[in-house]
Amino acid sequence: MIGIKKQNITILGEQGENIVYLPGNMQSLASVKPVVSQLAKHFRVHVISMPGNDGVPLHCNYGWRDLARTLHRYINNIGPVHISASSYSTALALHYAELFPRYVKSLALSSAAGIIPDASVSAVLKCLVYAKTDQEKFAEEYTALLLSPQTPRYRAIEKVTKSHFRKMAEDGLTCFHHNAIRLLTLQDRHYKIDAPTTCFVGALDPFTTPAACKNLARNIGAEFTIVEGADHMLHLESPDKAASIMANHFMMTSFRERAA
Repeated sequence: MIGIKKQNITILGEQGENIVYLPGNMQSLASVKPVVSQLAKHFRVHVISMPGNDGVPLHCNYGWRDLARTLHRYINNIGPVHISASSYSTALALHYAELFPRYVKSLALSSAAGIIPDASVSAVLKCLVYAKTDQEKFAEEYTALLLSPQTPRYRAIEKVTKSHFRKMAEDGLTCFHHNAIRLLTLQDRHYKIDAPTTCFVGALDPFTTPAACKNLARNIGAEFTIVEGADHMLHLESPDKAASIMANHFMMTSFRERAA
């Protein structure tokens, strides 16, 4: 049985409703802190690095429902909760909301898509190969998949991102390998989501494109927002905007719930 380790849970904020924040693939607490620190001004934020996203490989034989049930063992003690998920982790949030709808007050999905867009599949497959054979090429290809040269902070973020991937330990590369295969197993289907949901994406995101995010939002009846001047790394490029979209959605959901 897989489980969440205590050291992979960080709680920020002392008051307000509970938010479970699920970072994207290989996103560290440091990289999402500009966003979660803003949310922590109004909410109690539980940042959780799930198995496979915590630096310890989780074989791709473990599916999204396995991860959802693992997450529930934590949320069952604090829920119902708002859930914020980014990129890779949006698949987990969607599966969780289907399996345990009573425990989800609302969802905020960043850089989200129901499946990997067709245009990105070949790039992901190349990264899978390079993760096992050529780390320098992996760093180049994966960075190119996530970033757009048109963003204002492209040079600075490209340098940091490439350096991070070049220095990644073997376990980290193996995590990416299994997580990417898990993403490739996703089917293009209609998720049955009862919770109020918002989806947002960087206008320049080359990976989970605005079109793919909009399609997911339409399929699940969610609100949809485009963040101008940002790509897949919008948590670094536009943390205030990302936090504002999430906080406003969570607050409005709670307001409507109390007014009903």
